[in-house]
Amino acid sequence: MGALLLTALSVETGAGSPGAPVSQHKPALQNRPVLQDTSGLQDRVRLPDTPGLQDTTGLQDTHGMQGPRKLQDKTDALNATSSSSPTAPSRQERPLLNDFLRFADASLYTWSGPLRWDGRDWIKLGGTIAGTTLLALADQPVRDFWHQRSGPGWEAVETAGFHYGKPYAAFALTGGFYLSGIIFKNEWARETGLILGSAFLTSAAIQTIMKTAVGRARPGTNIGNGAFKPFSDLPDYHSFPSGHMQVALATALVLGRRVEHPVLKVFFYAAAGSTFISRMHSDAHWISDLAFGGAISWFCADAVIRRMEYNKSNDPFRKKQRISWQLAPSVSGFALKGTF
Repeated sequence: MGALLLTALSVETGAGSPGAPVSQHKPALQNRPVLQDTSGLQDRVRLPDTPGLQDTTGLQDTHGMQGPRKLQDKTDALNATSSSSPTAPSRQERPLLNDFLRFADASLYTWSGPLRWDGRDWIKLGGTIAGTTLLALADQPVRDFWHQRSGPGWEAVETAGFHYGKPYAAFALTGGFYLSGIIFKNEWARETGLILGSAFLTSAAIQTIMKTAVGRARPGTNIGNGAFKPFSDLPDYHSFPSGHMQVALATALVLGRRVEHPVLKVFFYAAAGSTFISRMHSDAHWISDLAFGGAISWFCADAVIRRMEYNKSNDPFRKKQRISWQLAPSVSGFALKGTF
């Protein structure tokens, strides 16, 4: 019995000497690699004859290939159902509404410009007011100069410039460009009409309010450039700023930026110059009236052009950071993805 126990101990401890302590053989056991050859173990270990576990390849194929394919089929069917449901038409599908929204946005953006101005913008406004005040010192000398100009040539320029700066000229230009763009499917003409209309509207509103509120006397009253009667209904006290110059220069600024050829640019600004000559030759305005009317057109036309360029590819009325949700297959089922 003792020999049998000793033999079992020798086998357990690695066939050492019979009297050797067991602890001396522990390092050998720790350094021995575990399961060095698993091929024999794989041959000896058999799965029980369970019908559902006899062949695992089919299960792998089901989860590896057929599962995502079925999920994809379900997703395609779901997307087809959602795409077939009626949706609201986009702005591009309603071009006239899109034009109206862009026109309104550009006009409101221009009128609310001072709310977004920084220090540089207020400096520009201050410089414009200061420059107009200094220019008023030359009102009477410039008036005297134009009193000496006469002849059929000057009369012709005065007539042309007078009509070029009237509101009906603004309506004709805006409508002509926009309608021709629609009829002939010309995007450039259509866009030009929108920009012209917004520039005319915004600058005309400002000059009309100022003209009534300031109430400056016209040169033809012969009471001087320092006579004012605010909120007067009399046309003789609607000199500052010039409405004719506002229309003429807004036209020149917009069309001058919309064309590339230098000859066309010169033509448009020369047409605005004819309005300047017309108002001075007819003794209807002081030169400071014309200067400030032109400044209003510059501020408004510049803001409208920049805003129309922005809202051409951006919807200003759309809520920011809208999330587009999409149902897509994943390994564990379906996943809901949100796209900003």
